[in-house]
Amino acid sequence: MKKRIAILGASGSIGTSALWVVEKFSDRLELVGVSVHRNLHCAQEIVRRFPSCEWVVVTGLEGKEAIRDGVRFLYGRQWVGTLIRETGVDTVVFGLPSGEVVDLFLDLVESGVKIAMANKEALVVTCDLIRPAVAKNVLPIDSEQSALWQLLEGKLDRVKRVILTCSGGPFRGKKREELRDVDASSALSHPRWNMGPKVSLDSATLMNKALEVIEAVALFDLDPTQIEVLVHPQAEVHGIVEMVDGALFLQAGITDMRLPIQYALSWPERWDNDALSFPIHERIVWDFHPVDHETFTSLKTGRLALEKGGSTLVVFNTANDLLGRMFLEGDVSFLDIMDITHRLVEEHEPWQITSLEDIERARRWAEERLSTLLG
Repeated sequence: MKKRIAILGASGSIGTSALWVVEKFSDRLELVGVSVHRNLHCAQEIVRRFPSCEWVVVTGLEGKEAIRDGVRFLYGRQWVGTLIRETGVDTVVFGLPSGEVVDLFLDLVESGVKIAMANKEALVVTCDLIRPAVAKNVLPIDSEQSALWQLLEGKLDRVKRVILTCSGGPFRGKKREELRDVDASSALSHPRWNMGPKVSLDSATLMNKALEVIEAVALFDLDPTQIEVLVHPQAEVHGIVEMVDGALFLQAGITDMRLPIQYALSWPERWDNDALSFPIHERIVWDFHPVDHETFTSLKTGRLALEKGGSTLVVFNTANDLLGRMFLEGDVSFLDIMDITHRLVEEHEPWQITSLEDIERARRWAEERLSTLLG
């Protein structure tokens, strides 16, 4: 029997990669529904390519429900839940960006459907709410979290530490003074990945690694002291696990999101795919370096947010998100993203997160504090 798949954010980079996997394994996977933000042309192309896709939710446009050539088109984010319920999907690829879709994520967790998860921000801000459910419901498709998932399965009680890797971004090797006046174009020029502006900027500040440390705690219930980060410019080793006896296991692969997406959709099986093979017969050189924490303070800030816990995690994510947008619009400097985020995390007096309302309250606190600081 084919797995029934829905893809949220089908017009984005994660969605495009997921569609490739579904098409590649059309004998095992069946696309039954998608969401797009505004790209109706993309949605129409998807339903042409995938005759099994009978539901399209357009989250960013208004319109009346319509049925075209047997495909139901619905307008508004509120219809995503209906899509999931009515189609009886087995796995949802969650490719929606940012931490502003937390309500949708929590609804999916509660529904019990498998979630192939690409949104680290939603995991970060809901860390305290969903950790018990995550282990059985969420299949990570970030390359680093997928690596840890593959390495840790069945071994958690024998693990000494885990190591997340990062390319170092476009400013690897730079010092603070050299970053004072960098512009958005430079910050978005990632050396290894072609990503959207949010992910590219988080890679430049190393905020993405701070988010991933928190994400690993949420996904695998690790102690933060067990998680380390190393700079790995080649970006081919995605995760390393050290066992209690000193043995090291690593997961490597080509720098292509289709690989972790395929693993999430095929799990607990592995499916043959020569298109994603690693060129192991070629000469391989791997470098690993410590993070320059004095220049890139994001990891320290993320660990402080984890230590304080609760609403501080929401403040951390919200401040980084808002300051990142301000930097891209020319309103703050590159270093301000890291420095001001740290200031808000330090100042915040946390409360426990027990509901979506608690998350919204923390988000408003961060917004108002930034407004006061920046005028």
